[in-house]
Amino acid sequence: MPNRGIKTWAQGDVLHAYDVNEYLMQQAVMVFDTAGDRNTDLTGVITEGMVAYTKDDHRVFMYDGSSWVRLGTKAEIDAQENRTAQVLLYMEVI
Repeated sequence: MPNRGIKTWAQGDVLHAYDVNEYLMQQAVMVFDTAGDRNTDLTGVITEGMVAYTKDDHRVFMYDGSSWVRLGTKAEIDAQENRTAQVLLYMEVI
């Protein structure tokens, strides 16, 4: 599915099947109970750039074209940014 960009709707607009397939699906985070459910439900329709949330482990994933990549939690992202800042600071001191 090619990236069609962003589309917004106003109250009362008719949402056609084309809009769902070409716009709405690319602007959404899908929610699944488990990664297994995600994989089963998306068999045959998965495309690069899809984003999914799994409720059982509270994680967000993005499909990179070959596999689901975990994006991480806020705490993990904050910790990674902190480690990166420490490394950069250390490099500047040397």
